[in-house]
Amino acid sequence: MKLPKRTSLMCVLPGLLIACAVTPAWCQASGSAFVALPRAFAGIGVGVSSTDAESRMRFGGDVSPLVWLVEGGVSLSSRVGLGVEYVRVGDLTVSTNGFGWTSSGTEQEYQVIGLIRARVHGGTRVAVDVVGGAGVLSHHHELRFAPCNGGCADTDIEAIDRSAPAFAFGADVTIGGNRHFAVVTLARVYVLDRGDHTYNASQSGIPWQYDWTSCVRSTLAITARVGW
Repeated sequence: MKLPKRTSLMCVLPGLLIACAVTPAWCQASGSAFVALPRAFAGIGVGVSSTDAESRMRFGGDVSPLVWLVEGGVSLSSRVGLGVEYVRVGDLTVSTNGFGWTSSGTEQEYQVIGLIRARVHGGTRVAVDVVGGAGVLSHHHELRFAPCNGGCADTDIEAIDRSAPAFAFGADVTIGGNRHFAVVTLARVYVLDRGDHTYNASQSGIPWQYDWTSCVRSTLAITARVGW
């Protein structure tokens, strides 16, 4: 999927969030009680993510769809807040072999995203927030080589660490709960701008373990939040 331009993404998202936050007639039905954002909250959760293994390493492979998430935030007003979330996806491990050798690779990554939050519906039973923001994707790559097809030690072990811009937008839905505890459903789309670091004629020396591209990842998660 083609990535949106970085400047366009950063300019449009904050404008949409602010427009939602400052338009009470659209954000909340007239006459209904409005539940404001908590002054501060912290949460932890688990979810599932779309598969983007081939963007993380050339040969792709099987990787757990589970993601782990830690989040926190504070309110600036009843409708607008700031927050941060840490998201860790499953490790990707791939191996290939030939006559008398085995080559394997591991990729690990996480992202830390700063978010702007706008409450577009603050009902007592259901509350809906839209979020958008930017942060950093950190990815770690390991290369291993063994001179056999199993049962011997690796003779070559290398590792590199890289970081890249990451962008996010989505929504949080809180059903029920109270001021101090709530279970929240999160939907996110992450734009991971790793860049194009792939094998081609001019970069023929890139090991397959260090081969990656940018991608868009979708995530659905449930978190337990403690609020103040």
